[in-house]
Amino acid sequence: MTELSQQAITTILGVNVLKVPENVFEHNDGPVFGRSNGKQDGYENCTALTVWDGLIAVQGTDLLCEGKKVGTVSQGEKRFAVVNTRLVIWPDKLSLDLKTLALSAMEAQLECSGGTFETGALTLKRSVPDMDFICESENRLCGCSSRAQTIYASALGDVNNFNVFQGVSTDSFAVAVGSQGDFTGCCRLGSSVLFFKQDTLHKMLGSYPAEYCMYSYVLEGVRAGCHKTMQVINEVLFYMGAHGLYAYSGGSPSLISAGFGALENVQGAAGSDGERYYLSCADAAGDWRLLVYDTRAGLWVQEDRLHCVDFARAGALKTCRRRYPPA
Repeated sequence: MTELSQQAITTILGVNVLKVPENVFEHNDGPVFGRSNGKQDGYENCTALTVWDGLIAVQGTDLLCEGKKVGTVSQGEKRFAVVNTRLVIWPDKLSLDLKTLALSAMEAQLECSGGTFETGALTLKRSVPDMDFICESENRLCGCSSRAQTIYASALGDVNNFNVFQGVSTDSFAVAVGSQGDFTGCCRLGSSVLFFKQDTLHKMLGSYPAEYCMYSYVLEGVRAGCHKTMQVINEVLFYMGAHGLYAYSGGSPSLISAGFGALENVQGAAGSDGERYYLSCADAAGDWRLLVYDTRAGLWVQEDRLHCVDFARAGALKTCRRRYPPA
């Protein structure tokens, strides 16, 4: 694919480009490509982004909501999932009440030693499994663990509870899988939850534990380290696999990047405005580019050489976290 000039890009998709040096900015098609929402609002070197009536980000150890600190988290990359009105922050096992902005631990422990017990002391503990990837489905927090080779779902409406097994529809759920390799990503697609490995898909169907059915398929899964390329647009999942970019809506995934040549060493992150798939990726030489796939026209365009490492969406607006400082 040849790199198009700015005039050609504007002609094809009606997109103008405004290059900005700030770390976080808004990215929107139209007369103006984006406006800065960067350092002056307190965002710099962020490690995660999401949107819930406003931009939520992790910057260092600060959890920020619209630039205001609302809590403290550990260092490192984060994953978010929103269940009802609670934002789950992973792997910290913290949840943020999106109405009150109160931050709380998902795990809890109560120790009692003042009474008389046969063991001398009593400890009550609420534990949450260690999961590599998380997502929301049917008002539950779902996830998967490569170490335990297990898929989990929380109790209905309770992101903190994974140990309720009373035989009712609100129970939590856990099932071990027999496939080899580590999990590489998970997401909700329609009425199913998809748990990927590089060459395997475990699909969970159903609305509650007694109804859950697990199906396994050998197919081109999500490449390790490319979970940020997973985006669902109009009930089609787009993601980076071992040999390129794929579209999956059930059945077999379709390769949509055959015209690019080999993409076997590409890493990146992706976002969507509900119609277009935005992929910021690096080639084998380490050169970054922002590729845009128009799902209606089936057309790929290279916009520029922007290096984004996170995307979040509010309506048709995409918020991107770019590498800082810029190249």
